[in-house]
Amino acid sequence: MTQKTFTAATTAEAMSMIRNEMGDDAAIVSIKRTGDGAAVDVVATLEGASLFDTPASRAPRAASPEFEPDQDAGPARVDIYETVCQVLERHGAPGPVIERLGHAAAASGASNPWAALSVALDTEFIFSPVPSIRDARPVMLVGPPGAGKTLITAKLAAQAVMAGQTIGVITTDVKRAGAIEQLSAYMRVLKIDLEVARTPGELAEAIARVDGRDVVYIDTAAANPFVDGDMANLSRFISASDIDPLAILPAGGNALDTADMAQAFADIGAKRMIATRLDVARRLGCLLAAADHSRLAFAGVSITSRVAKGLSDITAATLARLIMPQEADKAMDTPTHNPALGDNTENLHDALLRRDTTHRQARAS
Repeated sequence: MTQKTFTAATTAEAMSMIRNEMGDDAAIVSIKRTGDGAAVDVVATLEGASLFDTPASRAPRAASPEFEPDQDAGPARVDIYETVCQVLERHGAPGPVIERLGHAAAASGASNPWAALSVALDTEFIFSPVPSIRDARPVMLVGPPGAGKTLITAKLAAQAVMAGQTIGVITTDVKRAGAIEQLSAYMRVLKIDLEVARTPGELAEAIARVDGRDVVYIDTAAANPFVDGDMANLSRFISASDIDPLAILPAGGNALDTADMAQAFADIGAKRMIATRLDVARRLGCLLAAADHSRLAFAGVSITSRVAKGLSDITAATLARLIMPQEADKAMDTPTHNPALGDNTENLHDALLRRDTTHRQARAS
């Protein structure tokens, strides 16, 4: 078997490199972001079914990435366009997002909807994991009420402990009943001393006390993104030091509302978002709307409320699988695990199975 790794800024660019060097018969073995999230490594082989066009549809592609599903288009491209658009519509994604992703998927050259959507998502959106290296800025978790910031803080801390890193954890959530006690309980299990900051000044002092730790996470009080006072208060805490705000947004909401929420947190400095509550959400269109409107990068997803399960990495391929799991299974030789979906694929797959089984049982009862 002949395999080669192609590294590029996006999956689409890597696919183009593979096509140019290995031809249309190349098959994709794995798709994975590099450690810093700045590039993607795609491993391709000349043995196996091609990811690209079927022989009947291997006509030269137009230079333009735009695709119109008219009678002159190849049947495979039309099918991909229609399948992707139908799935995204069921997920409640906004019309313009559906159209752009449908066009990008059809123009990708992939021969199955999951691979095509993976390329389209990688083209249209940004995927950037939460920094987990020494000297990174303190990460402040911000989000609306009920998004799960405290749980995500605990999950990030647990992952850092498992990685052997030194950690500082601070909370500014001093008004919500039981908030400090909840996070303190998590930190005691992890043997981490929790710092409490009631004012921006105290936050600056707390950050100074944990200076030198590999990572620092800051939990915050819930902020209503549509209340100016809440956002102004949150901005004061962000300004207390050189802080990296990380938006925590729940899945399953209204697409337009979630997009507006994402923009509000982007306006105060957030560059990335973690999506939560995927275990109780059936439609993910709101997350696509949020990322599209705010240009926040996907940094991870939470698919369980159990701290020990941690966060799942998110890439274009894993997001495409969450959106169309059945199509992803069809495209894989081994549905329960495929390296193209990254290190956390099996966790994602198992979680999806549990989620779907739970919903089926609920409907049957």
